[in-house]
Amino acid sequence: MSTQWDDRFEKVLRRNLPHLPEQDALRPEDNLMDLGLDSMGMINLLMDLETEYGVRIPESELTFEAFASVAGLWDVVATVTSAA
Repeated sequence: MSTQWDDRFEKVLRRNLPHLPEQDALRPEDNLMDLGLDSMGMINLLMDLETEYGVRIPESELTFEAFASVAGLWDVVATVTSAA
């Protein structure tokens, strides 16, 4: 899957990553936990992504790997939105 995400994805991520400075670029390898994502934040991020894209992300896609990096989460979003 491509690591070139759209503006909506980045906007949603930035709202949910409290340790990501506004001026810093979001990189595919960035660790979401290092950027402040915790278990409650994962739930909020998931709900925000589902609302933004008008999709339901299946539980089977909600793995540790999916939330480990920006690219991992984008892969999930891109897969689900392309199947919708």
